[in-house]
Amino acid sequence: MSQRHSLSFGFIFLAFALYAGVAGHESFTLLPKHFSLLGYSPGTSGFIMSFTGLGGMLFMPLLALFVDNFRQKYILMAGYLIYGLSALCYFLEPSDPRLFAIPRLFQGGMITVTMVSLTAAVSHVLPPEQRSRGYALFGVLGQLGAMTGVSTSEWLFDSFGFPAFIIFASGALGVAAVSSLIFPEKRPDLGHEKPKPRDFLDALKNRSIYPFLYLALILGTGFGTMLGFLPDMVLLRDVGVIKPYYVAYPATVITIRLVASHWFNKFSARRILFVPLLMIPSALLLVASLQTTMGLIAAGIAYGVAHGVLFPVLQAELINRSAPNFRARMALLFQFMFNGGIFLAANFGGFLADRSLVLTFASMAAIGLSALPVLIIGTKSSPAR
Repeated sequence: MSQRHSLSFGFIFLAFALYAGVAGHESFTLLPKHFSLLGYSPGTSGFIMSFTGLGGMLFMPLLALFVDNFRQKYILMAGYLIYGLSALCYFLEPSDPRLFAIPRLFQGGMITVTMVSLTAAVSHVLPPEQRSRGYALFGVLGQLGAMTGVSTSEWLFDSFGFPAFIIFASGALGVAAVSSLIFPEKRPDLGHEKPKPRDFLDALKNRSIYPFLYLALILGTGFGTMLGFLPDMVLLRDVGVIKPYYVAYPATVITIRLVASHWFNKFSARRILFVPLLMIPSALLLVASLQTTMGLIAAGIAYGVAHGVLFPVLQAELINRSAPNFRARMALLFQFMFNGGIFLAANFGGFLADRSLVLTFASMAAIGLSALPVLIIGTKSSPAR
């Protein structure tokens, strides 16, 4: 088999693992709906879902030490299996519902483990001249997985109940684990220098990264607010189902990535990021004033614009400001701040949610607006742009 075909088959296996894995883990965005129907308060649901971000943060130091030293196929298989098996805990009836935060902690950690490991695996499969296009297509498959997962899971949940939803989500994660295991990966080269804590201290001396890390935090707060409280708002306003948001959101991301990604490197960060950052509070305010399905679709489009641009551009700005031997760990640092935003939003929002869901979304929108002066005052063009 030629090297070209080997690379193609490797990419296909990874892409299918991404598609199935995202379909599985995005299905669990319906957990707040399940908790609400069980009678849990929005604050309790927000507390549980906040451990999505905390899990990602806690697993990152461990991931930084071993991600480059083991085959990615085994890391991926373990991550998907742990995620799927953790879902069985949701069938338990704990004395305190907040104990459901424990399986959510592991699930949040496994999201980070699998996404970082997939990124590392793809970087070795794609030749340099195909990486930009390959990463774009790879991200699109993830968004398609999100659309499939949430739409199918909500239909199963509403039609057949919670067990059917769990079977589908865990089954998708099992398919991702199998696809990862049969991925034709070469044994990694263990001869390179191992990561050291000192590398992080050296990277943090570069003050130009801090505005972009803050913007990553804000991106996470928007995602965390939607993750933790959107299902409750949909039920409160009797809009119907959450599916329109989770179709409009990834569809917008896909469109942005396919149509406009070639513009990302042609303008300064200030010009590229201003409108997408403005879309975060806009999406939250649309949910705060939610009355119809069209409002839900509009919120999905607004947040899709934000995520579609901010996620790749912020990562690129940070990586361009890091040493070559620290770039993978800079991506981890970005994920740490993004997960920190999820944790912050779900807990602070949860404190407000038991008083008013509208206040939750309005307050998080106000926090989101703080990104604009940071962008204008604190950022400069990347040295590699």
